[in-house]
Amino acid sequence: MALNYRDIVHPEDEKALRQLQNTPGVKLIAEKIVNMGYEKFYRNLYMADHVRLGPDQLPEVYNLLPPIAEKLGIEVPELYIQQQPAPNAWTVGDKHPLIVLYSGLITALTKEELASVLAHECGHILCHHCLYKTVLSLLQSLAVMGGIGLGVDTLLSKPLILAALYASCYWSRRSEYSADRAALIYTEDIELNKSALLRLAAGPRSVSENINLERFAEQTQMQDDQVANSMWDKILYTILVSEKTHPFMTTRLAELNAWGKSAQYRMVLDGMKNKSMVSSGAKCPGCGAEIEDAWKFCRHCGYQLK
Repeated sequence: MALNYRDIVHPEDEKALRQLQNTPGVKLIAEKIVNMGYEKFYRNLYMADHVRLGPDQLPEVYNLLPPIAEKLGIEVPELYIQQQPAPNAWTVGDKHPLIVLYSGLITALTKEELASVLAHECGHILCHHCLYKTVLSLLQSLAVMGGIGLGVDTLLSKPLILAALYASCYWSRRSEYSADRAALIYTEDIELNKSALLRLAAGPRSVSENINLERFAEQTQMQDDQVANSMWDKILYTILVSEKTHPFMTTRLAELNAWGKSAQYRMVLDGMKNKSMVSSGAKCPGCGAEIEDAWKFCRHCGYQLK
């Protein structure tokens, strides 16, 4: 059964997106971006200057992707690797999306943790986040540079640009919760998803492998208590988070943990399994593991079955 984005979308994601769409100037910017063909711009850029992965190009990384796309019910996006030491990934494009992995991410994470990050990025595609992520990127440029030649800056005042930027950041932070849910639906392993988030916060396995994940998660409550008991800390927290595009890592851990224990998560997962679990005992030619009849790709090794 294909996953419907409404099965995983965080309620604050939907609410913040509606607010963003009603923010003056955002609709204009979104129309400009679509009319310019922003997807082609990024595809041309990455096709020309970065390495596109495939079954015969770094297959140990690429083959993680098709089973994720199949389980989440989306087309397999293009996948590129970019030379950057930071452990990061991002996605662009709505009709023809592509995912970019920084080389630092591949070296920092285990194969299973990397699959979790890819599932997170596919979650953005499933939830149609990418257009408004691009709106956010443009607003950041407008706020810093005053415009980048699109004519938007001549139609919007500086206060409107800043208001739209803050609304975009607010929504972007909440969209990450939905994408984290998609990753959990794919892996079905909350501890694995937590460890991937830990790597992003603390660094590669050589640094973070002995960090206590439970102690790290407890920092969320410590932060909440600090903000709750001090108005000045509350003001500082608001300033710190106002222009962040992602939630604080401990907040993501808390949200993911809560959803992983919820009845909604179990209901979505059980519904998908009941629709798809039809097996004739066939084995994957690639890895020999048992496969289900509906699979187009082996979810153990990525081998194309149909």
